[in-house]
Amino acid sequence: MNTHSDEHIEYWGEVFIKERLYRRRGLPFGVFISDPDAYLKQDAEAGDEVLPFMTAQKATAESLAEAERDDQELLQEDAEVEIAHLPRRNGYVVEQMRHRRYPRRTAGNFWLRQKRKVGGVHHG
Repeated sequence: MNTHSDEHIEYWGEVFIKERLYRRRGLPFGVFISDPDAYLKQDAEAGDEVLPFMTAQKATAESLAEAERDDQELLQEDAEVEIAHLPRRNGYVVEQMRHRRYPRRTAGNFWLRQKRKVGGVHHG
């Protein structure tokens, strides 16, 4: 096992944190300190460093974000128009239910049978 001076550990510790090797690669500091130059070279060869946008890219990203916001606003307006005619209670849209769980039984109702007979049509 190699022992390192405090200055050596402090220097490479700052480089390790600055390069975010544990977060990006899952590389523990104990492994990194054994051969820091080799691990930094591997990281540089991987080349997946995220760089900030250039000026043209910033403009494009801003215009795309603005277009997406406009689309969301239009969708919201369309949704509001679709439900504007529906009745509301306390601000919430309420639709009347048009069904019954158990339909009425009219076959056994004497009074309804009598009304049908009087109307001239006998269903029986």
